[in-house]
Amino acid sequence: MNMQNYLWLQLLYMKKVILFTSLSFLCVNSVIAEEFRISDSVGISQGEQKEQTRDQFLKQDKSVKVLDKILSQGTGQSRKEVLTQAQQQKSAMQKSVRHHEYRIYDAHVHLIGDDDHDGYYQKFSVTFDADSESSHWETVYAKLYLSSDGGDTWIHYFTTKDFIIEDNASYDDYEVVTTLYNGYPANEYDVLIDLYEEDDEHHIVATYSSFDNSELYALPLESKNYDIRSTTPSSKSHGSGGGSFNFFILMSMILMVIKRSFMTNIRDLD
Repeated sequence: MNMQNYLWLQLLYMKKVILFTSLSFLCVNSVIAEEFRISDSVGISQGEQKEQTRDQFLKQDKSVKVLDKILSQGTGQSRKEVLTQAQQQKSAMQKSVRHHEYRIYDAHVHLIGDDDHDGYYQKFSVTFDADSESSHWETVYAKLYLSSDGGDTWIHYFTTKDFIIEDNASYDDYEVVTTLYNGYPANEYDVLIDLYEEDDEHHIVATYSSFDNSELYALPLESKNYDIRSTTPSSKSHGSGGGSFNFFILMSMILMVIKRSFMTNIRDLD
């Protein structure tokens, strides 16, 4: 093998190495872009000093625990996956019995905390009023979901503790205050609430969502890792594409330098 053929083989090898490195970088970047969805929520019933509990929660900053995924209160599963899993765990002897008719009468949302003043909030609360036809107190709990695609996919972010409701009373509403820490890019999110009877995860007794109430529709939210106060408008990015693009430009420049170097050596040999 003469020197010219050797140099050309080396050039082809370097091109393969750079291409493989670029593709590997894209794969890693894609995984990072998906991110873990991490949030922290607290459920507050009427009898729990609502204002004090809410204020104490909102003052907390648990972002240092994000990497440890300590705040993963929601399963991060889709609603379909949650329901499927519940049915699979249901034994043949278990029967979901709905003792009374339930409904969620109303809900409203309060947006809190926009550090970078871009119109997207990292903290929010959902307050809803669940009712029962029973004339007695009933114990229920709820699972809450967020959707960023208009309700095609609902992602579970919180399950409340048991709380008590009384027929159509308006004083037994329940509030869930949430801080989004990671994995929620700036977007418009919808909310869905599934209501369950105590000790029964197999049968939803009432569902309420953005399809029922515009208050739960298109909430401008983003997680804390995106809600960063910046000194210049251009210093914040909600995507990871720029990193990949800059990487390819850099690799292309390196490839051009290597190629020119090889071509120079070949001409010298000639």
